Amino acid sequence: MATTRVQNFISVFENKKKVICDSPDSVRKPQALQHRAKLNQTVKSVNFCGHQGIPLRGHSDTGTLALPDGDPAVKDGNFRALLRFRIDAGDVAMKEHLQSCMRNTTYLIPNILNENVATCGDIFVEDITTRITQSGFFSVLADETTDVAGMAQLSLHTVCG
Repeated sequence: MATTRVQNFISVFENKKKVICDSPDSVRKPQALQHRAKLNQTVKSVNFCGHQGIPLRGHSDTGTLALPDGDPAVKDGNFRALLRFRIDAGDVAMKEHLQSCMRNTTYLIPNILNENVATCGDIFVEDITTRITQSGFFSVLADETTDVAGMAQLSLHTVCG
């Protein structure tokens, strides 16, 4: 047994054999990159809605996404409508992802969207903080309005110079 271990050690040392610890990573790395690329597409859509001030949610935001050739049974949100529009406009990668992925890897469920929105918010706050720190001065504009549910909503805008 000791001889076998020494032979394995020498093979790894002379680059004739891969280290067993590296094998799972070499298999999972391409898969992780694929999933990251798919998630990136949904994050871009969330980011677009955020930049435009478009709400993501609709009447129904669960279940499978009705692709462009089929209308949704219930009017869903802007985010899902944007994804359908992207597919209809020729986004082949998004279409293939939604047609071939397992149900738990669509990245469309509300919990994942909430995480995406929170992460985008963190990135925006970090970007604003960096710009404020690097600028000589800044101002903050605040405006309050009441939404449909009667809740007061405060929007803040920063201007850096």
